Amino acid sequence: MPVVFDSKLRIVFVIRTSMCSAQGERIFSKRKPTGEPVFGTSKAALYPGQFSRRGIAAVRGVWSLVCRAWNLKRMHRLINSA
Repeated sequence: MPVVFDSKLRIVFVIRTSMCSAQGERIFSKRKPTGEPVFGTSKAALYPGQFSRRGIAAVRGVWSLVCRAWNLKRMHRLINSA
């Protein structure tokens, strides 16, 4: 009896098998050190504790301020290092 794969399972299977090859490991290893440190650092250093505002719009506003502070801090560091 043939095994019938769902389209999502087929995609997962293809990605996992490609990641196990030497070329796949080399390609996917470049993706590891991206994006995540920004969120961890910004949440830990720039915003103490939980959101004190209620509602999605208010939380988005606070998070927008945190992101702007992160970008300003980064721009300052880049300008002064040049």
